[in-house]
Amino acid sequence: MAHHHRSGRQKQRAQQETRTGQQQRARIAQAAAVLILEHGVTDWHDAKRKAARQLLLPENSALPDNDEIEAALFEHQSLFGGALWGDDAHASQLRARRCQALVWMDRLIAFSPKLYGALAEGWGGEHQDIRLELIAEDAKAVELRLIDDRIRYHPVSVAAASATTSSKSTVKSTFLRADDGASEALLRIDTPTARQQRGKPTHRMLDRAALKELLASGIRD
Repeated sequence: MAHHHRSGRQKQRAQQETRTGQQQRARIAQAAAVLILEHGVTDWHDAKRKAARQLLLPENSALPDNDEIEAALFEHQSLFGGALWGDDAHASQLRARRCQALVWMDRLIAFSPKLYGALAEGWGGEHQDIRLELIAEDAKAVELRLIDDRIRYHPVSVAAASATTSSKSTVKSTFLRADDGASEALLRIDTPTARQQRGKPTHRMLDRAALKELLASGIRD
């Protein structure tokens, strides 16, 4: 009987620790969303760590995954986006960033570019990256195109680019950050095989035609 009671207490303690961990990750995710949306922190891992420090949590605290961060970003933008910028201001910022994205897509049309992330979803603003998925058998082909156009670029580590893909993804991609002087773009390059392995996108992606249609219609979403 004593063993039964001890096992029950251990189970309850484990459940409480799980709930506490979930609540802690949610608090970190919410604080990180503020840093990303309002302060322009583009590295999500950095935003998580800064958020944990702001909340005075231990250095070894469990951090939220990218799916939790994205959910917090969407919730924050839904609740406070209009109050932060005004609906018209946000619509103007979103349109401007999408127009810049279209310039990049026109330039890289040979690699079947697709816009994804905050600007594709419709809640991004001036601080969110232009994120493009490109398809190429060899990432060097993209690099040569950038060199031909005299565009500066540098490789980005998977950790630094963690905001660009689901934390649950096992597909290896090449990431480049490119700057044409007017705007920057974060490029995720997959081979056709890797793209197929990634499967159906879990989030919204816009090809060039869909983005042009949105811009022409004036629809924000």
